[in-house]
Formats: sequence, C-alpha cells, structure tokens
Amino acid sequence: MKLSLAFKFLALLVVIGAVGGTFWGVTFMMEKFGNPQNQVNVVDQVLQENQGDAEFQNPSEQAYRRISDLFNAGKWEEAQEKLHFVTLFYPEHALRAKKALGQIRLDQLLSSKVQGSKKQYTVQRGDSYRKIAAQHQMNLSHLYYINGILNEKRLRPGDLLWVESLDLKLMIRFKEKTCELWQNEGKDFLAIYPLESVSKIKSKKAFLSSRVKSLLAYRKTAPILPTHPQFRFLPKSIFFTHGELELRASERPSPAEFYGATLSRTHLDELSMLLRAGTPVEIFF
Repeated sequence: MKLSLAFKFLALLVVIGAVGGTFWGVTFMMEKFGNPQNQVNVVDQVLQENQGDAEFQNPSEQAYRRISDLFNAGKWEEAQEKLHFVTLFYPEHALRAKKALGQIRLDQLLSSKVQGSKKQYTVQRGDSYRKIAAQHQMNLSHLYYINGILNEKRLRPGDLLWVESLDLKLMIRFKEKTCELWQNEGKDFLAIYPLESVSKIKSKKAFLSSRVKSLLAYRKTAPILPTHPQFRFLPKSIFFTHGELELRASERPSPAEFYGATLSRTHLDELSMLLRAGTPVEIFF
C-alpha cells in the first residue's frame, strides 16, 4: 500500500508533465494575481501573451524545479496544494492528479512516522485492542496498521498506542466509476479509487444519501466480522443502508443479482480499514 518517496515523486511528475506549461503558467498567475477563482479569463489571457516569454520556454523543467525544491525543502503541504490546484481547474487531468494526491495523503494519514491527527494513548488496566478501537471510533484494522501490529501481543498497562479518530465521508459515483474518501464533513479530499465493474443500478434517483451498514470479510462463504483478528487478511465487502447495495473485492465471485460495484482487493482493503459502520455515504447514479 505504501509507495517509496521516489515513486510518489515520479507520480507527481507524471501529472505535472501532463499539465505542462499550463500548470506552471497558472501557478505563476496565482503568485502574481492572487485567487485564481476570479481570474480564469485573465489566466488564459496571460498564458497566451507570454507564450514567447523566456520564462515559459521550458515549462516542464520549470515545474520540475518548483516541485523538486518543495520536496527537498520538506514543504509537503505546499506541494500538495499545487497538485490540488490541478484537480480544481483542469478537469482533464483531475483524475490522475487526485490519484497521486490521494496516495500521498493516505500514506501520511496511515504512517506511524507522521503524527498528523494521531494521538498516543496509554493502555489502562482492563484494556483490549477492541475496546481501545471502539473507544476512539476506529476500525480494529486501522488500529493495527498505524501501530505496525501483524499479530496481537498482550497489552500491559502503560503501553503506548497510536489512535486516530477520523471524520470521513464516502462518495460513490457510478457513472464516473469512482469512489472518493473525504475528511472533515466532506470538505477535504483524501483519496480516490476506481470501480472495476458496475452492475445495473436500479434507482430512479440521481442522488442518494446513505451510510455504511456493515463491513464483512469472507473465508470462503463464511462471513468474518471486523473485530476478528483475521478480518484484515481476507477479501471483503461493504454494505450500505440503501437496499442491497454492495462494494465487493473483484476477486470474490458476484451473484447473478449483484447490485453494486467491485474494486481491487488492495483498494477495498484500504477502504475497509478506514470506514466503519455509520460512516456517511453519498451515492451518485
């Protein structure tokens, strides 16, 4: 699930290269003229006027230097902001940009080396992994992951564990064949996942508000609850309060009347680790 820093950086450069001079030119405009939301026409005008300017002769190299300098200076947030700008103003590159941005943000969210919203919890007498996860509104797999736990070991009073309560929202877009994770009441983009296949969706509505009903893993046909230590190692499905709607791992055979979509096992494992029963969901048909 984690990518090396070099690989993440390459992913960023692919997006930057695809955007080319337009991305660099608009960044130049942001610095020169402020908020681009009110300057879309001005941006286009300045890009046209400066095509022969020396600053715009080698835009890909300029963009590379800008992002490279940000990474070398440890300015991850600023680098992410520049990439986020692409997702807002260049729809043709938004999906690729979101994938790169999402991988970086997920790695930061789940890394034990990046504190972010994580807090250290001191184990008390009578605690268990399940009790601690429930107390902090976490999926048990999430607690295991951010603490690097492959096999449960006995907890002792005074042990320290990372905990992290997440305010997440899932957005499923069947026409675009994507699902997205957002934080902070749906205000901050976190990650995007492609849907591998979509079944025939029976809905007369264009939009539906729902919630995660349950998460289940399967050993052959036997369902396994998220509180089971083996849950994280098995193919999974996510169910919603709306009818029989389901997201399932693509390796699991789908029934004839399957109603929902499939994702790669890796992507569904990530989602199942972060989501929990009750997580709000917005569904676009």
